[in-house]
Amino acid sequence: MNKNKKYLIIASIAMFLVSSCNDFLEENPKNQLPPGAEFYNSHPKIQAAVNNLYRLGPNNWTSPGVYNGNRLMQGGWSSGLFDNPSYRGQELFIQNSQELTHNENNMASRMNDMFEDPYRAISRANNLLYYTDNLDLTGTGIVQANLDRFRAEARFFRAYNYLWLVRHWGDVPIVSLEPLVATDDLNSPRSAAKTIYDDYIVPDLLHAVDVLVNNSQYSNSMRITAPIASATLIDAYVQMAGYPLQDVSKWALAATEAKKFLPGGEYAALFDLEVHEDFEELSAYNKMRTVGARAALPTGRVSASSREFIYVNEHAAGLVNAGFSANAWPVQVGALGTSESRVALTNNAYMPTAWRMAVYDEDVDLRRKEKQFFASFFVRRDGTHLPHPANQIPSPYFYHDHGQITLENLSGRDFPLYRLAEMYLFAAEAIARSEGVTPQAIDALATIRARAYVFGAGDIDQQANVKAAIVAELTGLTVDRFVEEVWLERYRELVFEFKDWNLIQRTRLYPLTNPRDNTVPVASARFVDITSVTTGFSGANNFSLNHLVWPIPLPQMQRNPLLRPQNPGYEVTQL
Repeated sequence: MNKNKKYLIIASIAMFLVSSCNDFLEENPKNQLPPGAEFYNSHPKIQAAVNNLYRLGPNNWTSPGVYNGNRLMQGGWSSGLFDNPSYRGQELFIQNSQELTHNENNMASRMNDMFEDPYRAISRANNLLYYTDNLDLTGTGIVQANLDRFRAEARFFRAYNYLWLVRHWGDVPIVSLEPLVATDDLNSPRSAAKTIYDDYIVPDLLHAVDVLVNNSQYSNSMRITAPIASATLIDAYVQMAGYPLQDVSKWALAATEAKKFLPGGEYAALFDLEVHEDFEELSAYNKMRTVGARAALPTGRVSASSREFIYVNEHAAGLVNAGFSANAWPVQVGALGTSESRVALTNNAYMPTAWRMAVYDEDVDLRRKEKQFFASFFVRRDGTHLPHPANQIPSPYFYHDHGQITLENLSGRDFPLYRLAEMYLFAAEAIARSEGVTPQAIDALATIRARAYVFGAGDIDQQANVKAAIVAELTGLTVDRFVEEVWLERYRELVFEFKDWNLIQRTRLYPLTNPRDNTVPVASARFVDITSVTTGFSGANNFSLNHLVWPIPLPQMQRNPLLRPQNPGYEVTQL
């Protein structure tokens, strides 16, 4: 997709999506509504409508603010596995989440922002699908194949946004498929999450897999592809197989789809895992960090793409400021001044806690080594080190953009929403759940772990031997023990990609580690019932199952009384 194209914003009337109460109360006659069929009458206009969907919803929430992080960090804070040590007291929605004191009132603004944007995308996708259904192509300048592709992309985004909504709020309203033309149409009740999965998420993604091109995003002008739809479908199946639906039939479907990414699978030739050229700037992990970056360290790499990345949020320096480096470092780095850091304000808004860090074996896991996923000091321009404050553990070097720090406070880095390593881990878990701990499941997990543990052998050429040893350790495990090893690897591999909360939600298990229970071996975790633990910030208050979904935003409930009752445990205001 052309980054320099100015997206045409399509005016539409959508559920909840109003900027103020005054706007909400304005009733426009139908003959004054924005045009519908008259708009979707040419190839450029239809494409512009689809292009708009790329910048809506959670896929665009990777660009953080300095003090309050980005919206995708909310799950990590809710889990207590991540902290914003300098500004959680200012950004009270973070502190309230960590202390388990969040409710519909004190989270109203944050939740409203996060709730509205997916519905905006869904409504606009619905408009496009409605007005282009059985479209007479005469005079439109669009051929059927392109129309089919645009409609499939719209269905993908509708499914993607619904998936995010049901995962985090449970039962939510379904937006009318027909254009909304009167205020009476705006209020809809919540629908069961299972209905939304069955009627929209899964069918839309299956359609996208069937229609869209089998190619990588980078080889498809950054547009949505069949593998992206497949990755999202796997994610949806795995979520359905876990809590709260517990539809275990979905494990086999997830396994079938995930095998497409494994060696010999349908997508295997399109993607590949990054490999190490050295254990420093040319490690696999630092190669991922520099995709789309403007400059690398002298011994590093800058690449416009990565074969490991399946779906990325695309950025462009000067057009969209990704802002990653603002959250790569504590506030002390920004305080050095622009002679040291072009990012004038920094804040470690997504700092992993000590108990989150304890999943790593510091001796053998390359991901835990300095300047891989983490950094414990900043290197000044004269080569001297600025250590992190004594009370702060390593921060997300994964977010560091060398060009943004040293050249200009702009970043064009692409942020991975799905990458191949996660598909391997999805495959390992789904295969084990549906077929048992097969050699294919073991190989998928061992491949990801061996890439990190090769450091322990001290020689890149020893990777095959390292993997063989890991395969031997995994062979013979029960299904439950093997799956726990997959979960452990997810925590290690996907630490800064906002996946932790999703795993906790679907398993209802919390990774208890050595700093919180010294009977748990270092570099491991015991997965315990989430209701048996605190966040680490909540004193004696344990999690409840209610905390696994978030409160429906109070402003939405005030506008639409049919959203009541509030999710259990959050209602404090009588409407």
